[in-house]
Amino acid sequence: SAAPPPQAAQPVGFSRPHSLAAQFAFNFPADFSEGSIVGTIMSRMGIFGTARYASGTPYTRCDPRFDDDLATTSGNACATLGGDFNSARLPAFKNVDLRVTKGFRLGSLDLTAYTDIRNVLNIENVLAVFSQTGTTSSARLVQNMWSTDSATFAQTATANGIRNATTGDITLPGSDSECGSWITTGNNPSPPTCYFYRKGEQRFGNGDGIYTLAEQRRASDIDNDDTFHISRFAGGGRVIRFGMEVNF
Repeated sequence: SAAPPPQAAQPVGFSRPHSLAAQFAFNFPADFSEGSIVGTIMSRMGIFGTARYASGTPYTRCDPRFDDDLATTSGNACATLGGDFNSARLPAFKNVDLRVTKGFRLGSLDLTAYTDIRNVLNIENVLAVFSQTGTTSSARLVQNMWSTDSATFAQTATANGIRNATTGDITLPGSDSECGSWITTGNNPSPPTCYFYRKGEQRFGNGDGIYTLAEQRRASDIDNDDTFHISRFAGGGRVIRFGMEVNF
């Protein structure tokens, strides 16, 4: 039978029920409070700012019981829905920008120095989240990625006969030149893998040539943290630029 019609309109992906914006500007003339210290500082100065507050955009939650959507982020389709369409929302967006200018003369040149500050309050604006957790992190995803990486470590080391099955430690060759005989599962030659493992143990371990399970986990987590870095989920922090305008 035909499904019943929707009982209410669903919010679209760019819906923001509340949005407030403001701007201000202060310009001080060249003769402002002449003869005073304040006047000297504020003369030919300009202060300009914009501010914005807006509701977060909606997204659809994914069912947290399944692994299919561990890496799904807001705005993308879920394999299994965990709620109504676009029934969840990102945190509100907040931002304040500021620009300060100071005019002065240098010989025949009319100069304007400026400081431009974006996101002056250094607010972390979350623009995306994991659709299962509703946050910028997912412990299950981290564990899942480690399980995949750990299996690769184990298979490769076992194929080369250098894995301690009890501890999970991998005893690496003592030099890069000894990597020539390395293979992967299926007897495929893979000297570069040996080289990467040696460098990984030196960087994320103590450099003794024993790639411990803890060191393997550290390398995996750092690599995966790069894949799902906070920059994928949040807008930019405070940015300050200094400059000079020259007017002829």
